[in-house]
Amino acid sequence: MSILKTRFHKPTITSNIIPRNRIVDLLNQNSEKSLILVSAPAGYGKSTAVSQWLELQEKPYAWLSVDHIFNNFTVFLEYFALAISSFRSLDEKKIQDFVESSSVLSPHAIAEKVCNYLSENMGPGIMVLDDYHKIQNPDIHELINYLLNFCPITKQLIVITRFDPPLKLNQHRLYGRLAELRIADLIIDSQEFENLIKYNESELSENSSLVLEKSEGWILGISMLLQINSTGKQNLENVLAANMLTDMDFLLGEYLPQLPESFTEPLLLASICERFNEELLEGLFQTHLTQKVDVQEFIAKLKEYNLFLIAEDNVNEWFRFHHLFSRVLRRQQKKLTSFNTDNALLYVSEWFASNGYIDEAISYVLRKGDLETASALVTQHRREVFNRGQWWRVKAWLDQLPDNLIKTKPSLLIAYVWVLENYWNLPETHQALFLLGHVIKKGANDLDISEYYFHLSFHTLFFHSSPDKALKYAEKSKALFDDGEMLGARREMVMAFCMQMLGKGKEAIEMLEATEKAYDPREVMHLRSYSSRLFVLLLSGEFVEAKNVSQRFNYIVQNSFRYLEAWNIYLTANIDFQNFDSPEVVDSLLNARDYEGAMDWRAYVDCYAGLCLYYIISNNVDAALETLKNMETKQQQIKGGLFSKNFISTQMRINWLLGEEQKALDWANEKLELEMNAVDPFVTIEVPPLTRIRILITFGNSEQLQHGLNLLDSFEKLVHSVYNSYNDIDILLLKALAWKRLKDEDRVNTFLKKAFDVYDIQRITRPFREFTILAPNLFDGVENIPLNLQHIISAKPKKIQKLQVFSKNRVNDHEELTRREQEIVKLICSGLRNKEIADQLHISTTTVKSHLTNIYAKLNVSNRTSMIRMVQNIGQDFF
Repeated sequence: MSILKTRFHKPTITSNIIPRNRIVDLLNQNSEKSLILVSAPAGYGKSTAVSQWLELQEKPYAWLSVDHIFNNFTVFLEYFALAISSFRSLDEKKIQDFVESSSVLSPHAIAEKVCNYLSENMGPGIMVLDDYHKIQNPDIHELINYLLNFCPITKQLIVITRFDPPLKLNQHRLYGRLAELRIADLIIDSQEFENLIKYNESELSENSSLVLEKSEGWILGISMLLQINSTGKQNLENVLAANMLTDMDFLLGEYLPQLPESFTEPLLLASICERFNEELLEGLFQTHLTQKVDVQEFIAKLKEYNLFLIAEDNVNEWFRFHHLFSRVLRRQQKKLTSFNTDNALLYVSEWFASNGYIDEAISYVLRKGDLETASALVTQHRREVFNRGQWWRVKAWLDQLPDNLIKTKPSLLIAYVWVLENYWNLPETHQALFLLGHVIKKGANDLDISEYYFHLSFHTLFFHSSPDKALKYAEKSKALFDDGEMLGARREMVMAFCMQMLGKGKEAIEMLEATEKAYDPREVMHLRSYSSRLFVLLLSGEFVEAKNVSQRFNYIVQNSFRYLEAWNIYLTANIDFQNFDSPEVVDSLLNARDYEGAMDWRAYVDCYAGLCLYYIISNNVDAALETLKNMETKQQQIKGGLFSKNFISTQMRINWLLGEEQKALDWANEKLELEMNAVDPFVTIEVPPLTRIRILITFGNSEQLQHGLNLLDSFEKLVHSVYNSYNDIDILLLKALAWKRLKDEDRVNTFLKKAFDVYDIQRITRPFREFTILAPNLFDGVENIPLNLQHIISAKPKKIQKLQVFSKNRVNDHEELTRREQEIVKLICSGLRNKEIADQLHISTTTVKSHLTNIYAKLNVSNRTSMIRMVQNIGQDFF
C-alpha cells in the first residue's frame, strides 16, 4: 500500500500568486517562537503565506497536510515520522518500528517516545501541520501539547487550522512561546489587492474600495470576483449590488453559467476527486461524460481561469482544488450535471485501489455510504498488508467500519483477530474467535476457514497451553490452504512449537530444514524457518547449536523483514545471556532494545530483564538500577499493565541476588500456588514463578523451604511435560541448594553432578554465576567440576554492594560526570544522534549507549528528553 507522498509537499508558489510580504514579515518577527498558530476560515491564504515564508528560510522544514484518516493515531504517527525524515534520512524500517511500538503504549508514553525520537533525529528546523482542524482525536492533541512543552527549543511547530485546536494556547501565551496570525492579519490589504488585479490583468481599480469593504479582505472571494469580472461588467455589478461577496455558493452560482458549457461538466466531475492526475481524469471523463475532453487542455484551462487549482508536487503530476472551492463545486453537481455521482465515486475508488492507494479507495466508497464495497476492499488487500508486517494499517481500515458489519463478515473478523494477536491481547482474541466460529460457517471460503483454524491453533497453544489440539488445528489449516506468505510462515512456527512440546523436536527440525531448502533465501518462509528453529533448539536446551543457527540467521536476515531481524536479535541476546562469558552479551541486549515494536512485547520487556540481571551479576549496581528504572517506566507505559509482573519479578530476583531476604520473601509468600501454564516459562530470561521458587528455597524457613521444593517439583513436571529443557540447570542447582539447607550432602552431590552433566551438553554458565554469588558454599568439596566452570566456582565473587538510594532532588549530580560523559551530553543537547556522536568521538554506538546508561544513572533521569530538560533548566552552570 502506497504512502501519499503529496502529503509532504507544501503548496507550490506559482507566478500568479501575489507575494504576501506583510505576512512574511510577521512570521519573521516570530521566528523564534516555539509555536505559531495560523488560524482563520477557508480562503484566507494561510497555507500559501506560510509556504512563501518557508522558501526564504535557511532552516530545514517538514510539511504535513493532515486528512481525516489521520485521526487514527497510528496512521498519524507514521506520516509524522516520515515527515521528520525530511530533516534527516531515516531508515523506513526504523520508522515502521517506531510506529508499531506505539501500538500498545499509553498516549503519554507515546508522546514521550515521539519526543525522544525527535531529539535523536531532528535538528533545528520547522514542522508544519496543515489543515490541523481535521484532527478530532484527543490523544493526538495530547501528543502535540507534550511536544510543545518538552521537546528541545531548537524545533518550531506551525499549526495551520480553520479554528483554534484544543491545545494549551493560554499556557504558551503566558510564557511567550506563542505567535498568532488570525483573520485580521491575513486579510488582503489595498496594496496586495492592487497586485492581485495587476497579476490577473483585471480592471477593478474603480471599484477597489467597495470590493475590499464588501469582501472583508477575503482572498478567495476576491479571486472569485476577478473571474466573474472577466465575464462582463454587468455580472460584477450584480454581485456588488447583492452584497454577497462573502458567499462562495452565490459567487460560484454567478460564475459557472458564464463558463463554456463544454467546460463546466468536466469541472464539476473533477471536483469529486480529493486529488487527481491526468490518468485518473482521462478514465473518469471517458466513462462518465458523453463529450470527449482533452485532459491536458482541461488542466491548462483550469490554470488559465485561475480556478483555485493547487499543484500537490513539484513536477505538476498531482493537483487538487482549494478545499472550499471543491466543496462548493460538489454542491452544484446535482443542479448542473447529468452524470451519476455514486458511479463516479466508485470509479475513482477502483482507480486508486488499482494503483495501490487503498486508504483513499476506501474513503471514496465510504463517501457514498457503500459499506459492502469498503469491506470488500479491506478483505481484498488485508493479506498483502499483513505480509508486510503493517498490521496497524488494517486496524485503521477496520476502525472506519461499524462493529456490527465486522462481526458478520468472516474475513473482517479474521483481520480483527490478526490485529488482536499483534497486540498480544489474548482475552479479546478468545472472544473474537468464539464469534468467528459461528460466522465462519456461513459461506466462508477455504482460505478464510484455513486462517480460522490457524488462529485457533495459535490461541490454543498460547492461551490454553494445549499443543496436541493446537497441532491438529494447524494441520487442518494447512490442508485447506498452503501458502508461502505470512500465514504459512506463522503456521509453521506454531507447528514446530507444538511438535517440540509433544516430544517431536527432531521431526520439527526436519520439517523446518525442508522448508529452508524449498524456498528462496529472501522469502519469508525460508527466513521464518530459522527463527522457528531457534525457538525449538532453545526449548530443547540445545544452546550450542542455537548459537550456530543464530549466527547464520543473522547473516541472511539483514535488510529483509524487520520483525524477523528483531526476533533474531532477541534470541541471540537470550543465548548470549545464558552464555554469560560471551563478550557480545551487553551489545546483544542493548541492540535488542533498539527493536521496540518489531518483536513481541513479552520479548522486548524480557530484554530489559536480561540487561538488569547481567549488570547485577557483573556487580555493576548503578547500571542495574538505571536499567530497572527504565524497565519500570516501560512497563507502566504499556496499556493495561500487561507486563507488570515481569518487572516486579525482575526486581525481586535482584533483591534475591543482593541477599535482601525480607523484601523478597514478602513478595514470594503473596501467592502460594504456581499460577502458570506450560507455555508461560517458554524461553524467556525472566520467569516469575521460578524466581518465586528461588526466593522460597534460599530464604524461607523450613516450612517455606519445603513449599518451595514442592513448587519446584511441580514446575519441573510442567516444563518437562512439554519437553522444555531451557531451565534445567537452574532447576538442578535449586534442588542442590534446597538439600544443602536440609543438610543432605548426598542429594546435594547428586543434583550438582546432574547439573554438571547438563552443562557438558548446554555449555551455559549464567546459572552457575548466579549461584556462586548467592550461595558460594554450595560447591564446597564438590569433585569433578567441569574445567570451564572451575574458574567461575573457585572465584568466590565479592558480595554485591547494596543498591544506592538516589534522591530525586539532587542538583549537583552533573559534577560526577566524566569529561567524556560531559562531551556526550553537549552533543546530545546540540541535536546529534547516537551514530553522529559515535562518528565525531571515534567510538562505537554501543559505547555511546553505555555512556548514556551511566549518565542517566548519575543524573537520576530516565531518558534523553529528561536529560535535555535538566540541562536546559540548569543552563550554562551545568558544565
